[in-house]
Amino acid sequence: MPATPEATRLAEAHRRAQIRIAARVALRMQQVWPLLDAADLDGTFSRWLIAVQGIVGGGRAESARLAANYLTLFKRVELGAAAAPPPVVLAEAVTAAALEASMRVTGPVAVKSSVRKGRSVERAMHVASQRAAGAAMRHVLDGSRQTILATVDADPDALGWARQTSGNTCAFCAMLASRGPVYKSERTADFKPHDNCFCEPVPVYRREGAWPPGSRYFRDLWQQAKQHEGDTALVFRRLVETRNL
Repeated sequence: MPATPEATRLAEAHRRAQIRIAARVALRMQQVWPLLDAADLDGTFSRWLIAVQGIVGGGRAESARLAANYLTLFKRVELGAAAAPPPVVLAEAVTAAALEASMRVTGPVAVKSSVRKGRSVERAMHVASQRAAGAAMRHVLDGSRQTILATVDADPDALGWARQTSGNTCAFCAMLASRGPVYKSERTADFKPHDNCFCEPVPVYRREGAWPPGSRYFRDLWQQAKQHEGDTALVFRRLVETRNL
């Protein structure tokens, strides 16, 4: 939740830089996808997973390093050069078990499930490749997200964070963004990214700061949804989906 124009520009530049990292990860995931043989999904899973581990590990580390530099600059422009640098807490590497589970579900399991539902092997493999890339991007971009969230939690000068959404935001992310700043004293839920999510947490150092782009709009949209009969979340989802058309 930036309070200065410079911080607003930094936040948007950082989000775009993370998207570029994700794009490179998606490309590399497509390049190694042929290592998973449709005729022997279980037998070739391990060799594919090894390649994915390298992609995700390198991308996540780059994402976290970029976030560390961003956090230092962001705090400086928000509070001035006299402020103490943030106690940067770099995100840990994704665990082997978590990555393997994601890749198994979005890879071999997804292919087998699609084929059982009547899809061709070729179509099932294509859809699974997209799902696996989305999961890999989530693990990579969590390098930035977890670095920001942990640093905000460790920084006594930080008040909390706010969710910055991307272009065609899904209803789930829009709902979370509509809550605005999440102050440390509130003990609310975690950031909760999903596969193919490009949202980023933005540090909050000053209460008078502007909400991230779109957040106030989604708050107003939520209030509008509450005026309708029926489930507010479902009405809100329809309003967000209509906006994204």
